[in-house]
Amino acid sequence: MQKTTAEDNLPKLTGKISPDRIRMMRVPRPPEGLIEGFKRIVDATSVISDILDELGITGAFPMRQSWALR
Repeated sequence: MQKTTAEDNLPKLTGKISPDRIRMMRVPRPPEGLIEGFKRIVDATSVISDILDELGITGAFPMRQSWALR
């Protein structure tokens, strides 16, 4: 029987990005109820923009691509 290591369970990299540049190989699940809370927000554009700003994430997030939050 072959032993598995923690590295065996990680996704394979393509080699396009250096492994030392990758901070997280698995994204943690959001806290219970967080997604449902976002779904109750009628206009999430400004809320999401504020959250991304607070996290220091720059760039644009078109709301037409927000289907994942619905």
